[in-house]
Amino acid sequence: MPEVEDMKTSRFVSKGDVRRGVVVTIVECKKGNTAPEGKAKDIKWLLYTKEFDKPLTMNMTRLRDTATATGLTNSDNWGGKQIYLDVDEKVEYPRGTRVGGIRCGKVQGQPNPDYNPDGQAGDESIPF
Repeated sequence: MPEVEDMKTSRFVSKGDVRRGVVVTIVECKKGNTAPEGKAKDIKWLLYTKEFDKPLTMNMTRLRDTATATGLTNSDNWGGKQIYLDVDEKVEYPRGTRVGGIRCGKVQGQPNPDYNPDGQAGDESIPF
């Protein structure tokens, strides 16, 4: 018998698609219309990946988390980078109703490009 989340059909990646966590490879992030057919346009950022045939809608939390996970703030440079998608059951609507949601994170074991154990610049900053 299928899980309730598996019964939901959507044009976008949903909790049921990533329930147990999945590593995805980013193809691109671009604006797209998320409105139902026949309704007024609702333009949002969408993340396309190699693993899904539908995009993930990106809110500011997901955008910031993806920037942190990739080490890149310019989404034009995210193509080919991998991130981890997982379900966070603690995600709430503003009025406190828990609904759960998809979180974007760093793939475990990948180096953090911002990490510098010495706290100093590398050799490329030495002027000679």
